[in-house]
Amino acid sequence: MITQSPFPVRPLSSQVSRAVLGFTLVELLTVIAIIGILAAILIPTAQRVRRTAQQAAGRSNLRQFQAAVLLYATDYRDSLPGPAARIQYAVLRKNNNAQLSWVLRDYLAVPVNAPTNMVLPTIMPPLLSAKYPPATTVAYFAVNNIYYSKNNFIKPWGVPTDDWKDGYPESYKIPQKLASIPDPSRHVALIDMDLGLGVATNNVIAEPLYGNSRNAAFWDGHVETLPLSFNLFPNNGKDDP
Repeated sequence: MITQSPFPVRPLSSQVSRAVLGFTLVELLTVIAIIGILAAILIPTAQRVRRTAQQAAGRSNLRQFQAAVLLYATDYRDSLPGPAARIQYAVLRKNNNAQLSWVLRDYLAVPVNAPTNMVLPTIMPPLLSAKYPPATTVAYFAVNNIYYSKNNFIKPWGVPTDDWKDGYPESYKIPQKLASIPDPSRHVALIDMDLGLGVATNNVIAEPLYGNSRNAAFWDGHVETLPLSFNLFPNNGKDDP
């Protein structure tokens, strides 16, 4: 006599397929969760690595810029190029003698027939040209006060017409000799420009290019990445007395 179970029995294949399906969904959700966690960790890390690489490229180009300044001084009996404007672009400003890109063109591999506002890749911070219009964005601040003491200072770059102020002595029209700069490894010659420096507003980016630091070239030719708090005017000085 065959008796029928009071409980319906599902086919074994159906039970297996459901078990497999259930396991697959759990596994898929686990993988998705892991991917999300890894993305949260890796994306910021990748961004930091990329920014570090961009800043390193910027340092390299700034080093070439300052090397051109020093080569000029070597060729011109220790005289610095200028008088140079405090705001410096990394594009060719043709016939503008206050722009170092023009004065130093022979040292920066600029073609003879180069058009005005041509980006100079040897000195342009790559991140700046990637994020902003290079022809109308100031790249660097040429630090133009070096203090011996609070009220005793020199203007190494000289002062061009656009930066001239009443009361300046005629001697400011002439750039200094490189040898006149005290502690050249301590004083900044060129630094990344942004509004936070408080020295210019027109065509200047609002925030530091690399977030919490700036690249700077010193008068001895070395380049550093400096914190935003770095004092550009040691010996109790300021930008433009």
